[in-house]
Parts: sequence; C-alpha cells; structure tokens
Amino acid sequence: MRSLVTGAAGFIGSHLVEALLARGDEVIAVDDFSAGEWREERPGLTWCVGAIALENWPNAVECVFHLASRIGVGQILADPLRMLEGHPDDIKTIVAFCRAYKVPLVLASTSEIYGSGRNLTETDAPQVAPSQESRSGYAVTKLYAEQLALAMHRQHGLRVVIPRYFNVAGPRQRAEGGCVVPIFARQALTGSPITLHGQGEQVRCYGHVSDAVEATIRLSECDAANGQIVNVGATTARETAEVARAVSAYCREHYVDQVQVQHVPYADLT
Repeated sequence: MRSLVTGAAGFIGSHLVEALLARGDEVIAVDDFSAGEWREERPGLTWCVGAIALENWPNAVECVFHLASRIGVGQILADPLRMLEGHPDDIKTIVAFCRAYKVPLVLASTSEIYGSGRNLTETDAPQVAPSQESRSGYAVTKLYAEQLALAMHRQHGLRVVIPRYFNVAGPRQRAEGGCVVPIFARQALTGSPITLHGQGEQVRCYGHVSDAVEATIRLSECDAANGQIVNVGATTARETAEVARAVSAYCREHYVDQVQVQHVPYADLT
C-alpha cells in the first residue's frame, strides 16, 4: 500500500511514517519542516519538501493521512494569519485531491474544538472561545476542516475518518509546541524551575504517541469509522502537578541533582 502523510516530519506524523513503513507501506512524506525536524532516509520513503502539492501523485496514493498543521500557542498568537489562511487552503487541496482520485482520507483534528469542557464525547457541541482570543482561530480552522471533509463524504461518498487527538506525548515532542511534558523536561534539564499555573490542578489525559498512531492506522482500516469523528486519547486523567512531580523525579534520578517546582499565580501571567 502507498500512503501519503502530510506533516510527516512532525511529532505524531514522524511516528506514523515509521509505523506505516514497518508494516510494509510505501510512504510519500510531505512537510515544510516548520514544526518538525525528523527526516530520515529509509527504503520505501519518499520526501516531498515544501508546501502541500499533490499534482505529482495522481493514481499513485491509496490513503492520505493529513496531519500538517501550525501548532503551538506561541506560533498561533505570533502569526494568526498564517494559520487562518494556511489551514483552509491545505484542507481544500487535500479534499479536492482525495475526491478526484477516490483516495480515503484520515484527517487529524484536535480536542481544542471542545474548549474547556470535561467528560467529552464526539457528539458534544464545540465550545470555541470568543473571537477576541486569537487562540480560538486554531479550533475554528480545525472545525472548518472537519466540516469540509464530512460534507464531501455525505455529498460525494469520500471515505473520511477524523481522529481528534487529546494530549499526546512521547519522543520528538517539542517544547515550542506548548506541550506540557517537553516544557517541564526542558525547564528541569536547563536548571530552571518547573512552573505550574496556579496549584497545578488542571486535569489532562496523556496518551503515548505509539498508541495514538496505532489508533490512527486502525481507524484508517475500519469500515465502521467511515464518516465518523473519533476521540483518541488516554482514559486516565492526571493533574498537572502530578506530571510535574513525575518529570522532576525522573530528571533527578537520571540527569540533574535538584529540580524545583514553582507555582505561578494566574494573576501574574501575561
């Protein structure tokens, strides 16, 4: 099978490429390296560097995994137009290609669509933040991508499945993406205190990237998932303070003598 993966140099994308190659797929890897650095040369792997351009692959792809995205709160706040213009352009290109050549699409989405709710299921309504908050644009563009892909499924029979990822963690995850575990690890290893907002009572479910990749591949093969949105994440919740203690203990055991944990009041955040 020949699969095309966008965002192939990124965190989840790179692990997905490895898993597809391991099962014997040929993989076309697309990335502009704006959010990832992984780029290995392996048998069966072809790199396409730059913006998403699919005109070179007609009738040569049997499944598209669209994971390319602008990530990280810092990037989104610094350059929201790049995301707001780029995400819709990318998904329109992907959906048009998949429709034209009848290629199944696995569209990566995000738990950001749910806002700050708890105990969320796929049928819960999105809770997008007010438009005055630039960060809300990320959820809006992801929701647009979902709607476009599902409309193409309903009206033209395009095979689509949409995994919504929840707090995936693991190797190659970058602190620049605003992700908790690598931020804490970087702080600890550079001698800075691990910073917790408030008392660190924020609750998240942290799933390992290998499990997220396995779920993504299984969804791509599941007939019952066609036209569906599926939450992908762990089932065990942890408070952020617990994660900080775990990172601190690991770093002290293996790398550094001392790690401090510092609580930062919400009022002090800028």
